[in-house]
Amino acid sequence: MRIVADTNVIVSAFLWGGTPRRLLDAFQTQQFELFTSRDLVAELEEVLSRETFAKQFSQTRFTAP
Repeated sequence: MRIVADTNVIVSAFLWGGTPRRLLDAFQTQQFELFTSRDLVAELEEVLSRETFAKQFSQTRFTAP
């Protein structure tokens, strides 16, 4: 199966978990292929670098680009 995840889903997975996190976990265990585009990656980088998310990121194991 091939999936394109919206930026909001990826951000939610990183910061809050829940169903979006389970989606990324399933990708990591190779249950499906995750597809993206340059535009989506650029949008994700922009969103993740926002100061609004700095506090949430500091409480996770992830780092912003």
